[in-house]
Amino acid sequence: ELQIEYWKKWAVEVRAYRKAQQFETAEALLKMMEQRSTFLFNEPAAVQWNALVNLANLYEEEKQQGMVAQKLEAMRQLLIKHPDSNRMAQMEVLKHKLD
Repeated sequence: ELQIEYWKKWAVEVRAYRKAQQFETAEALLKMMEQRSTFLFNEPAAVQWNALVNLANLYEEEKQQGMVAQKLEAMRQLLIKHPDSNRMAQMEVLKHKLD
């Protein structure tokens, strides 16, 4: 799905800006991603999941544990609505990164 590819592309861009030490640009893009994620509730679970995973990983890379915890909770809520063993395993891997 095209939306999933956009989320992946944006995550790559955030990482590239961070690597280039363009932190303000990276933060602005991350903020835009966060805002867009709030409008995904009517999208397929795969799109929602991909957005949450990308955001959680980007926050984890910058040691923003509070934001990672928020994304993990949103992932947990999505799994309640749309159970999926592969996604559950993916969430567990992300949780272990925080330990």
